[in-house]
Amino acid sequence: MFGEDFQELRLVVWEEEVTKLVHMNFLASKQTMFAKLPKVMALHFSRSIYLQNGMTLKNPCRVLFPEKIDLTQYTTTGYLATMPSEPLSSPPSPSSSLSSPILSPFADIDGAQPDGIHYRLKAIIAHIGDHKLGHFVTYRRQEGQDSWWRLSDESIEEVKLSKVLEQEAYMLFYERENI
Repeated sequence: MFGEDFQELRLVVWEEEVTKLVHMNFLASKQTMFAKLPKVMALHFSRSIYLQNGMTLKNPCRVLFPEKIDLTQYTTTGYLATMPSEPLSSPPSPSSSLSSPILSPFADIDGAQPDGIHYRLKAIIAHIGDHKLGHFVTYRRQEGQDSWWRLSDESIEEVKLSKVLEQEAYMLFYERENI
């Protein structure tokens, strides 16, 4: 049904009892953008695998996550393009930002654009064990400092950031900076 390069689509159109083959060339893309981001962003990773026989397993895939994230490129900036050749959203140029009545939802009251939309990792919840038996552990950055703490039912201990970044994350909590 599809051409070799997946760009040709053949649709069968029924019109007055006559079947016509219509050829269409298309390019498609999908882009998800954030219009307004929260102060705290929580990301949940489903670590369950459901097998056809009804069994469930823990997904052992390693999720790599950074300490800092810049989400600027994933946000709308008050400008949405509808031209197929243009990106859905792009930062306003210096000349257009002064004349455009549309301001970014991230702009200050005076209309100043931020340098970026940055988040910093504040806590993670990790799962130790398998799908049936396991234990959740929290790693939390101490407020106003760079030190990290591992909190479990049995103990609380200070850990290094490198230890936090190698955990099997179940949930990540990022806090927005510079707001």
